[in-house]
Amino acid sequence: MRLLQLALCSVALGGCTAIVDHFSFQDLDAGVEGRDGGMEDGGRADAGLRDAGDPGVDSGPADAGQDAGQEDAGPGDPCDTLDCPWGCSAGACVEPSEIVAGGAHSCVVLSTDATRCWGKNTDGRLGDGSFADSSSPVTVMGLPAHRSLSLGGGHSCAVRPSGETLCWGLNLFGQLGDGSTEDANAPQLVSGLSSADVVSAGAFHTCAVLRSGAVRCWGQNDKGGLGNGTTTGTTTPNPEPVAVMDISDAVSVATGSGFSCALRSGGTVSCWGWNEFGQLGDGTTVMWSTTPTDVVGLSGVDQVVAGGWHACARIGGDVRCWGRNDSGQLGTTLFGAIEREPVDVSGITDAVDIAAGGAHTCALRATGQVVCWGSNDLGQVGDGTDVDPRPTRREVVGLTGIVAIDSLANHTCAADGGEVWCWGSNEFGQLGSAVVASSNEPLLVMP
Repeated sequence: MRLLQLALCSVALGGCTAIVDHFSFQDLDAGVEGRDGGMEDGGRADAGLRDAGDPGVDSGPADAGQDAGQEDAGPGDPCDTLDCPWGCSAGACVEPSEIVAGGAHSCVVLSTDATRCWGKNTDGRLGDGSFADSSSPVTVMGLPAHRSLSLGGGHSCAVRPSGETLCWGLNLFGQLGDGSTEDANAPQLVSGLSSADVVSAGAFHTCAVLRSGAVRCWGQNDKGGLGNGTTTGTTTPNPEPVAVMDISDAVSVATGSGFSCALRSGGTVSCWGWNEFGQLGDGTTVMWSTTPTDVVGLSGVDQVVAGGWHACARIGGDVRCWGRNDSGQLGTTLFGAIEREPVDVSGITDAVDIAAGGAHTCALRATGQVVCWGSNDLGQVGDGTDVDPRPTRREVVGLTGIVAIDSLANHTCAADGGEVWCWGSNEFGQLGSAVVASSNEPLLVMP
């Protein structure tokens, strides 16, 4: 749904040679230590591409300013009389058309097709050709119109209308899919993908659905999150896409912390990867599965999202979740339990969009209101309180007329068609506010 297009969307790592065992999106702000640059120091110099005529190629810094800024056609220009926070073009206000949240960064796609991002950038995840954090939106280089955008723990990816896929940011485990493990501060072409439809960036891995319905994944694989029947990919990264086994009818894919889930054309969901906390929803207690396994009891699913250690599905207006519930992120009365099969989120029958963070979950209701539940230590629920956790749904204060939401890690963003609001953790400016402090209620993103 582009703004409606739904963006479907895993920390402490003791050193770059360690296996990430217990990582969640909620820990991403802490960064990754023990490597040259890691998540704190960036990586290589400019990863910009060379020739605007090549597929997936950046036209260079000169085009970074081709944004939605105010255009002045001279005296009498309608833009002179309009109040347009995101700029004015052709006599009309530029508006957000998609909002996406990442580990410690956020992005908005504008009606001009420009993509602007803000937050942490020491690994290049903002894609503006620098490694400087920014609490105000900056323009992603060389990224014109695209059909799918997803933000992961420390990286970002997009699919062009042509089917080519681009990724940028942290590349510790080859999650950029460009054949290297070097960080990139501008979009890089994913190797061997020319017919992708949608992409989902996880913690340290990425998956894409091809137009054929097949799924390709790349990056970290120590818990089988790539779904290719192996666990190769941690100390020996898989920097290029591999085929997920036994899936040829995927509609969308959602990637979490070491696991992935695909929504299939028949309305069922299959998941693979890490399962210590029931993330696969298959009713088993196996620690992981290297191949897809069906989520128990789901049919007629319209949307699936993955959080840190949990996942949720929307069936019409109903929401069902499974996995870890230590912070009440499953929205049930069984607070603290592990649910290995989907359970109903009580009191929601009119959801039109859902989003999963590290340990919190949000739903957009048909009324344009947003409700959230789960971890609230950094204000993730957005109800104006510091009560933590919030195992039952709470209305996010001050928001009406919302048309799209997205969550990851410890924050959530929402858009109402003209303005963008974010709440939760703000250590790196991911809320788009100059005040570097968490907020338990929505803050207006300042372009």
